[in-house]
Amino acid sequence: MEQGLRVLLDRATYLKGQEAKVAVEAEGVEDFEHLQIEVFHVGVDNPSSQLGLGKAASTSQDGVYRTGFSTTSFPFGFYEIKLVRFHTVKGGSEGPPVDFLAGTDFERTFFEIVPPFALPKSKEAVAISVGTLENSIETAFLRPRYANGLPREAAKQFAVFVFVRNLMIGRRYRLDRFELVPSPVGVSNENETSSVNAFLEQLTSTGLSFANASNEPTQSQTDNPVCVAYFPTVIANSQEDARAYCASLTDTALLSLGLMRGSSGRIFATVVVPQAGDDATLFSTHSSYGGNLLTGGLAGEKPEVLQQYQEQIETDPKARLWADLYRAAQSEEDPEFKYFKYWQVLEVVAEDLGDSEGDEYIDEEGDPIADARELKETGSSVKRVFRLLRLLRYGSAKAAWENANKWFALRTAVGHKGVTSQFGHLQRETVRDWASKALVENADAGFPKVLNELKGATEHVLRCKVSTGD
Repeated sequence: MEQGLRVLLDRATYLKGQEAKVAVEAEGVEDFEHLQIEVFHVGVDNPSSQLGLGKAASTSQDGVYRTGFSTTSFPFGFYEIKLVRFHTVKGGSEGPPVDFLAGTDFERTFFEIVPPFALPKSKEAVAISVGTLENSIETAFLRPRYANGLPREAAKQFAVFVFVRNLMIGRRYRLDRFELVPSPVGVSNENETSSVNAFLEQLTSTGLSFANASNEPTQSQTDNPVCVAYFPTVIANSQEDARAYCASLTDTALLSLGLMRGSSGRIFATVVVPQAGDDATLFSTHSSYGGNLLTGGLAGEKPEVLQQYQEQIETDPKARLWADLYRAAQSEEDPEFKYFKYWQVLEVVAEDLGDSEGDEYIDEEGDPIADARELKETGSSVKRVFRLLRLLRYGSAKAAWENANKWFALRTAVGHKGVTSQFGHLQRETVRDWASKALVENADAGFPKVLNELKGATEHVLRCKVSTGD
């Protein structure tokens, strides 16, 4: 006999606090000991579970399971019985559940929680109200996002899927005209294993070769989970513009999820699907190597230097912290945030110097590097980094003073305003002036000259400090 299910409520509207009585008519379903129902808040952007209720169950003579629940904790609004689950405990262990889903295995069943004196509605009227709300939500979700502001005549419509690795979510999240959806399959370690096998085969005599994990979707989703940001309607001048726009919005969502989930994930691919005309395009986002492309002795690969660094980082917790902060700055993808992170390395290292003793703010000729007012208004962190650069003989005194102030000014703009371009809103005039000077230098050079100088100084400082252990 084919399985069938009907879920019935004793009414379609409840006053807050009333008990809802549920009858589950099961045809062709064996008798089970336990009945569980899941109630969702619906007619909203993100339907969510409001109640999970499990009880011992037994059928009446007419083959109906009966249960009930209080609506005291339910906010006003519309609800749906989303899941009905049966299972039986046999031999002390729970047997496999049998699930029935609303809309798939049984007719969708709604009810409404209403305030006092509200008129009761029929089951049909509640269903119509929920349908109207859901249609309105879907219409709003499909409204276009414009990647290039007001669209040109040549602008096209796209659907965009942005794939994210290393982020596990257990539900769908709908945001403003896009949503995040968990993927059933994660990224396997096939490429990593292939690299291991190639090394073992070509450079060792072990004869080892390991199977790829591409046939283990469950394990891959646990080890390297994937979720997808879906943008149903994007208007853009090109597929590349659509990709960049959606990637930026996804990255913002990932930063937000990082606060909630403890892991923010990284984009690894984007699929752009034109509504008509051009073929879909897969954009892969690989983390490319950003270090020295030269190798060997001419590129600074010296075993004795590596050994020196290794011994110091292995035995000195401070050196390990410095190196780890530097690694975080290197791996940062946003160039604006790099100002903040590289400066953090210099600031932490410079803290070991303590406060200044005596007048150290002079150049090689013995002349002051700044007037008394500027020295007074300059923060202690800038002074410490300046002294650190002088101690390690990085550039002239004048250049070290100017650089420390420029780096700190851009770091402060990022730290307080999120971007360097907002430096004009900083409180201190001297910091605004240094930030303006730094950004003019970048513009004149045509590349982030000041950031490159900050990175180079950080490398020099760490190499000196870690090699000496001081």
